[in-house]
Formats: sequence, C-alpha cells, structure tokens
Amino acid sequence: MANEFVTVVEENVIEKTITLEISSFPVQSVNGQVGFVTIDPSTIGLQNVDNTRDIDKPVSNPVMNALNQLKQEILSMVQLTANDNINFQIQLPYGIDELRVSYPQTLQVEPVSVYCFIENNVDEIVYEHSVSEITKEGFLITFSDFLSSDQYLLNVEVERS
Repeated sequence: MANEFVTVVEENVIEKTITLEISSFPVQSVNGQVGFVTIDPSTIGLQNVDNTRDIDKPVSNPVMNALNQLKQEILSMVQLTANDNINFQIQLPYGIDELRVSYPQTLQVEPVSVYCFIENNVDEIVYEHSVSEITKEGFLITFSDFLSSDQYLLNVEVERS
C-alpha cells in the first residue's frame, strides 16, 4: 500500500472536467463518489464559480443602492438657472468603472462641453477617463479601471452657453 496514486484518464477543457482513475488505497472516494470519478465544479462544491469577466457581471444590490444614493446626492447639490454652467463635485464610490450623471432637470439644449477632473489625494494611481453620451439629460463618465478607493473626488464642469 505504499504506492497509491491517481491517474488522469481524460481531460475535457471545454466542459471543465477531469476523469480520474484511483488505482489503489487510501483514496476510495471523491466527495462520496467511488470508482471512476469525473471531477467538475459541482463535484467539489464550486458550482457557483464561473469565469465571467468583471465587466460582464451584474451590479450587486448594495452597489446599485450606493449608486442610486450618489445620484440623489448629486441632484440635491445642483441648482440650475437658465444659462449657468453647472459645477459640482462627487465623492466616487469604490469599485466603479463608469458613472452616469443625470442633471436635476432636462436642459433646453445640449451642453457645449463637459470637463471632469479626478482629485486624488489618496495614492499615486492616475485614472484616465472619458466623457461620452452627452445629452440634455446627462452624460456618462467611463474610467480606465475600477476605482481602488472611495476617497477620490470627481470635479465636474458642464458648459452650457
């Protein structure tokens, strides 16, 4: 009984399975299965694990709640008059890679430009960002990566005239 070993009989990369042959003791079963055992994620308790890219994962309820709260904070900070530029600052939440900003009211015309600057007094990380989808209702800010802190401030200036 000194030379017990397990032999890989078959590997299936597409189905993420490995079939093993147990040729001697002391291994008699894998998670309750005996004989030829196909190990896949559910066999070893990993049925909820997948390789979904972070960008394709849904937003969790706590993150969505934080984003909705952030939206309400933004709306409460901005008061518009007919042609004033809109200036405000947002404390960015941890882990986001984009933020859709809605104005507290629909503008009469699309803004001329939107300028954003990330104030980072936390670390040396520089996040590139782009502003797109500028409309009368708001705009989208996309960051080069997920933000690694909740201490970054986003300064926004919307030019309206």
